[in-house]
Amino acid sequence: LKACRGSDIHTAVDSSGYAPWEDLVRIADLTDLFLYDLKLMDDEQHRKYIAVSNQTILNNLVRLAKRTDKITIRIPLIPDITDTDENLAAISEFLRPLENIKEVSLLPYNMFGRDKFEKLNIVNRLGHLKTQTKAEVVDMSRHFEACGCRVKIGG
Repeated sequence: LKACRGSDIHTAVDSSGYAPWEDLVRIADLTDLFLYDLKLMDDEQHRKYIAVSNQTILNNLVRLAKRTDKITIRIPLIPDITDTDENLAAISEFLRPLENIKEVSLLPYNMFGRDKFEKLNIVNRLGHLKTQTKAEVVDMSRHFEACGCRVKIGG
C-alpha cells in the first residue's frame, strides 16, 4: 500500500473486517477504497455459516466509518441465507446511522466456482442454489435506498 501510494496508484482493500482494529487503522490512511463485506447480521447465523462471530466485523466497520467515507459495503447474496428480507433489513438498519457509508454493492449468487469444486473433488454444499433474477435483486435494493445508500448490482 505504501509503494502504491508513493507511485500515485489507487489502492483498495477487500476485506470482511475480521481483523484486529490495530491492523485496519494501520492501513486506513493508505487505502483509497475499502470493499467491506457484510454477510449476516444475526450472530448465531454468522457463526453457523461463517464459523466466527460477526462482532469484530461490525465493531470494526463502525470505527472505520468514523475515519473515512471511502467504504463500499458488499453483500454476497446467497439464496435463503444472506438474501432474506430479514437479513437485508437488519443490515440496512445497521448501516443507517453510519453517515459515511454511501454505497452498497449487492452481489447476486453465481455458480462460477462449480468447475473448481468438481476439479478439486470437493463437495459443493450450495450447488443446488440458483442465482437471483435481476428483478429480485432490484427489489432487495430497496432496503439500502431507503437508508440513503447508492446501490450497485454486481461487483
